[in-house]
Amino acid sequence: LACTFDWAGPVKTLLCHPLWYPLGRLSYCAYLMHDVLILLVVGSDDRPAHFVSIFHLYLTVTIPSVFLTWIFAYVWTSLVEIPFGNIEAILMKVNVDKNFPSQKIGNGYSQMKNL
Repeated sequence: LACTFDWAGPVKTLLCHPLWYPLGRLSYCAYLMHDVLILLVVGSDDRPAHFVSIFHLYLTVTIPSVFLTWIFAYVWTSLVEIPFGNIEAILMKVNVDKNFPSQKIGNGYSQMKNL
């Protein structure tokens, strides 16, 4: 909330840095996929689940779930989210260029100014 109203100062500069954009995409994909992958890891065992020790649980469930979640998040982002984002940007550019042909902005993309 403080960043929205420009009350954050240097914190806003740090949090709004473009370095965080790819990590934000990956973390959102990881958020979407982690439940399914936890069920995959836990359900892949042919024995009923039982507690042995916290170390055993950590080695057999937590580490594989986290590892698979980030691998699948990277694959999902690379194969689905980025290409569809590019297609959306192209379609939006064509649509905006067709509706507002005279309003060109620096990088070639059109934007509606005074709506």
